[in-house]
Amino acid sequence: MQQHLSDLSRLLDASGAKQVATDLNAIQAGLTPFREQPLKTFAEFLVRAEAYSRGEVPLVPPKTTRPRTTGARKAKVDPAEAVQRLCQLYDRAGDPSVSAEEIETGLQALEELNKDGLLKAADALEIKGLSRKKVQEIREAVRQKVINRRGAAQRASMIDQQPVPPG
Repeated sequence: MQQHLSDLSRLLDASGAKQVATDLNAIQAGLTPFREQPLKTFAEFLVRAEAYSRGEVPLVPPKTTRPRTTGARKAKVDPAEAVQRLCQLYDRAGDPSVSAEEIETGLQALEELNKDGLLKAADALEIKGLSRKKVQEIREAVRQKVINRRGAAQRASMIDQQPVPPG
């Protein structure tokens, strides 16, 4: 990643975008302590750091342990409530103040729904043609719809922030 940032910085510098090139060089240099970490580990660190900056989590992530399942059934969930939470999550996903972690947490509601509930969620999000799909395919379609909304909002924000080239 550092090499790509360095190359992009040189390209932008040559095209006259010196401030952006300088910023990219600073980012590239700031990544040096993390160069040996896998990207997934670094991404997890960024999520924790962002949450920490808001005072929400400790520096060291808690050890995660999966609860033991003893064959007990999941608690029954009201499908209408889960669909409503997913719709609210979709509406909020375009807001830059909503973190990726919040979205992932909200998407866990998909696991609580059976096929009928998932189809209701898909319908509420205006995703059509899933009635013959498998449960996991429906979950993934709803998940992608929410994530795509966040991505579209991020891209729009980046476009709005682009400096106007000297004319």
